[in-house]
Order: sequence, then C-alpha cells, then structure tokens
Amino acid sequence: MKRVFVSLLVSFTVFPIYFLIRDFILLDILQDHSSFSGNFSEYVALDPLLRFLITPLVLLIFLLLPYNFILLYLSRKGKLPRLFSKYLLFLGVEILVLIITATFFINAWIPNTEISISYFFMFLIFAICCVTPLHYLVDKKEQKDAYRQQNGTLKND
Repeated sequence: MKRVFVSLLVSFTVFPIYFLIRDFILLDILQDHSSFSGNFSEYVALDPLLRFLITPLVLLIFLLLPYNFILLYLSRKGKLPRLFSKYLLFLGVEILVLIITATFFINAWIPNTEISISYFFMFLIFAICCVTPLHYLVDKKEQKDAYRQQNGTLKND
C-alpha cells in the first residue's frame, strides 16, 4: 500500500515539477522559443489538463508501474538489490528501452527524427528524482523489515 501511495505522490508531484523546471529553463533562462513563442506563464496556462493530469498518468502507467512490478518480483525472489545505484539502473534501463521504442515508432511515421543521447541524460536526472523517494520511503523500510525477520528481531523503531 505504501508503494502505491508513494508512486502516486511521485507521479503527480515530481513529474509536473520536473517538467515545469525544465520548461522554465528552456523558455525563460535560455530564451529558446523554438517550441513556443510566448512567455512561461502563457506556456503553463496553455494546457494544464495535459500537464498536470494526463502526462503523470501516462508516466505512471508506462514508467512507474513496470518499475514497481520488477522490484516486487525481485523482492519475492529474495534478490532485492541493496544499493541505490541498482535501483537507478533499473529505471534508467527502462527509460532507455522506452526512448528507443518510441523513437522506432516515431521514425516509422515521421522521417528525419533522430534519437539523441541528451534525451537519456535528461531522463537520467528524471530517474534520480523518481527513484530517490521510492527507494528511501518504501524500499529501505522493506529491507529493514526483511532483515529483522531473518534475525528474529521484530521490534519497531
């Protein structure tokens, strides 16, 4: 239950904040108006339903749901990783597969689009923002509980 709540919290808070910061940097700081000619406040007011509801739901379904299924599968097998970097690696590989798959389908319909390694680095920062709360709020607690069960100490902190 805690994993579901934290995933929803990450999906509906971290995703929109991350994308708003990215767009603010592009539009106001770097003055890159190649995708939108107005200012940042006009850009945010343009489509709030897409930005704050649809995009988090899509990312929850295609990114966090498979990530959580992988971790739950590994947890049941007893092979849950202990290092934060392995959690980050799982989500990074999942993001890379999604980018390559989406680029494959986009290239099938729209010519002259290329996959850029900068997308992967942008989403790696994104993965760090997503994995950190999930790891420290959910997985550390599960690891602590599993350790206590193995050693026979079931006291709560």
